[in-house]
Amino acid sequence: MTGRERLDVGGMHCSSCADTITDAVESVDGVESASVNYATNGATVEYDDSEASLSEIYEAIERVGYEPRRERRTVEVAGMHCASCSETIEEA
Repeated sequence: MTGRERLDVGGMHCSSCADTITDAVESVDGVESASVNYATNGATVEYDDSEASLSEIYEAIERVGYEPRRERRTVEVAGMHCASCSETIEEA
């Protein structure tokens, strides 16, 4: 199953930093794509979670000298009443 994660990454200063992280993350078996933006200190990674884990992705970022922020946030959303509501929010 394909997973999609938005990660915060510290330590980037330029587009070359973002390229280095992109290459490192995309070298992980099971990662389908990575989009890294130094201006927002963020990365979006799509991966096959049966082949790659989030830990492996974090480790790839750390190996090239950057700091993935491993915190998770939980947000409560009121007013959902069906699976379609959940899908709409996940796609947003």
